[in-house]
Amino acid sequence: MASFAANAQLTKVQTYEYLRSKFAETVDITIPLNSQLTYTVNKIKCMVDPISSRRVILNFERAFSNNTSDVVEYSFDPTHIAEVTTSPTSASSISYINLKFNPKTLVTKRIGTETIFISGQVLSVPYLSADKLNAERLQKAFMHLKKLYEESKGKDPFVN
Repeated sequence: MASFAANAQLTKVQTYEYLRSKFAETVDITIPLNSQLTYTVNKIKCMVDPISSRRVILNFERAFSNNTSDVVEYSFDPTHIAEVTTSPTSASSISYINLKFNPKTLVTKRIGTETIFISGQVLSVPYLSADKLNAERLQKAFMHLKKLYEESKGKDPFVN
């Protein structure tokens, strides 16, 4: 696992790696989806979108208790993050980090071959809340990523 110094100014790639490492802490932990179905995360990716370098991809491979599986992939522009909050699950060691976006933001959610475009919604990702500092760390990491993208947008006079 990569080492991250306190107060370091991480690059985009280092921030992706940090987020991936924090989300990877949930791999193989049972997470309740609803009262009858649970899932485990098998693999996680956090990276720049290869189609649009101004977007981030969060990708999760999930295996469900009913012996099915899927891959969920979110793609979004981090400069549109309005708020980062948390919410609990019924599993004591897992919570969700929630990314709330500006009202007209387009977030792409792909499950398998189906692509859904969601606007003005919240994207929720499981994280290990047994470590009480993880919520603050993830909030700071997403806001840092937002800042890095805002700074890079400012360098191009033709970017909206």
